[in-house]
Amino acid sequence: MLVVCMGSYSERIRSLEWRYRNSSKSEWRRGEYKAFIDKVKDKPPLNDSIARRVEWLINNVNLKDLHKTAGYESILLALVYYMCREDGRNLPLDRYSVFKEYGVDEKLVITVVSNLLRWYRSREPTCRGHANMTG
Repeated sequence: MLVVCMGSYSERIRSLEWRYRNSSKSEWRRGEYKAFIDKVKDKPPLNDSIARRVEWLINNVNLKDLHKTAGYESILLALVYYMCREDGRNLPLDRYSVFKEYGVDEKLVITVVSNLLRWYRSREPTCRGHANMTG
């Protein structure tokens, strides 16, 4: 496996454009999203565990289903923030420059997480009959 380290974000995007020139637009976008996560992976509060979870979502969820008007960077960072909270880290959004830089606020996070929950629920298997609620 050949690993190439590139300096700037724009170089990574150009590399992705070359790599995905004959592939579908959605595959190219997923590569762009992953390049962004790779770019911000070294910035707090992101870590490898959260990056892997976000990459799973990139492969399985259409980001525009999570927020219709926000940019993909903001949506991905809202997911990062949510996952940090899920891990028990109570982070103030204004403490981290990466959230400020991409305009991630509480309203955006709430919208993204609500739509993510809707996405998960739409894929739950449906059950016939009533659930037995007695212990």
